[in-house]
Amino acid sequence: MTTQLVIPNKMPSALTTTTDKSTTTYAPTTTTQLVIPNNMPDALNRFFLGPNKGPICVVGMLFFMTAWRLSLSPLTPLDAALFGGMALYWCIQEHVIHDKLLHSQFVWMGRDIHKAHHEKPYFNISIDPAWLMIAWLSAAHALFRFLLPLSLSLSATLGYASFGLLYEWAHYIVHTRVKPPNDFWKRVRDNHIKHHLVDDRYWLSFTLPVVDDVFGTNPSVHEVKREHALKHQTSRNGDLKGS
Repeated sequence: MTTQLVIPNKMPSALTTTTDKSTTTYAPTTTTQLVIPNNMPDALNRFFLGPNKGPICVVGMLFFMTAWRLSLSPLTPLDAALFGGMALYWCIQEHVIHDKLLHSQFVWMGRDIHKAHHEKPYFNISIDPAWLMIAWLSAAHALFRFLLPLSLSLSATLGYASFGLLYEWAHYIVHTRVKPPNDFWKRVRDNHIKHHLVDDRYWLSFTLPVVDDVFGTNPSVHEVKREHALKHQTSRNGDLKGS
């Protein structure tokens, strides 16, 4: 079943999802004073050279660690395996953290921050602060260094940090008005729009949307709408019985 999300170029008064012949229009978004990029050059400039210095700090870290790794010894297949393994691990980790922590049933600071993110207009600037990126990746490297020789720990960190930066870009770019350049990025954007505007229990991945297929969190919009309708009807019937 094909689901098409229609996203206008300007800040919409409503966002519409179309599934087969049924259409659902969601509540109007509010305007914002932030300047949201609508083309790739502006988006790149805002991401790397804007006031959020995290991405450019991570780029500097990646260059430094790459030079450090190459100065130690020749690369081996094990380096490549660790780089790829940590990249894949990031893609799984981001889904689990998004589901189990950021949308957790228990109250903590991360959940509150993420809830505030969901309450903003869909088009916004969403980049994690520099201190969080650096602290997170430094802690990851410390763990890899504890478990592995220096050269291999650097390769593992490079894979993990590279996909961490890719995640930051993915989450940032889908919240701008920039048109996706290809089908892959269109799916990344559409998944996240559905997560925000249809049901936040689903479509939890970013870097690799296929991870939602693996975890069973990529239903059709039609199925989710039907589930919502049944819950609404059940609740309404219960209210009628109680009256």
